Amino acid sequence: MPSGKKTETEFDPMGIAPAMMHCWRVAMFDMPMAYALEVNACMNRWIEHQQEFMRNLAQSRDLDDVASAQKKLVEEAIEDAEANTVAFQRDMRATLESTRLN
Repeated sequence: MPSGKKTETEFDPMGIAPAMMHCWRVAMFDMPMAYALEVNACMNRWIEHQQEFMRNLAQSRDLDDVASAQKKLVEEAIEDAEANTVAFQRDMRATLESTRLN
């Protein structure tokens, strides 16, 4: 049989709203913005590498110079990809940590 006692607290359907709004902001704004900023920086570096590669090709005198320019471009691309991964992980950790703190 149900008792006549009231529960200690009433259910508040809007009580979760601040937490949900914070999670929404992180998921819909903070994380995509961190990703977009890193992709923008990555693309800027890629364009710089391509420009340097074209300058090196323009100054090439023989096939060894072309191979050297391509080798340098690939090495820079690998280094940049590794750096991008580290930076992206750092930014995501900071974003998620800010979520936990709020």
